[in-house]
Amino acid sequence: MAEIPSCTDILTSGYKIPAFEKFYWSIAHHYYYNPKSIKYIMDKLGYKYEILPEQRYDLSNHITWLMDGIPGGQGRFEFFSQATLDSYNQDLKNAFKCDTMILFIYK
Repeated sequence: MAEIPSCTDILTSGYKIPAFEKFYWSIAHHYYYNPKSIKYIMDKLGYKYEILPEQRYDLSNHITWLMDGIPGGQGRFEFFSQATLDSYNQDLKNAFKCDTMILFIYK
């Protein structure tokens, strides 16, 4: 299993926040992937695999980036119901606009 940052993250692929762009495309990761690029690599290697979308950062974090242009903000806006938070995360995962991909490779 591998946890891989997804370059289809809504903060870079949808909202396009200049401060996030500078923050995200840093040396922290030498390579950036999306579902298509992972599929290409796994298919070339001949592996059986599964790619699952995952969203680690919540709606409050995204609003903080939009409002303040800084990281943080996880859980900042406590008035969102759990249903709202879950729905937002699920919508991002369904559209693969999530921040993380989980890659399972099988023998």
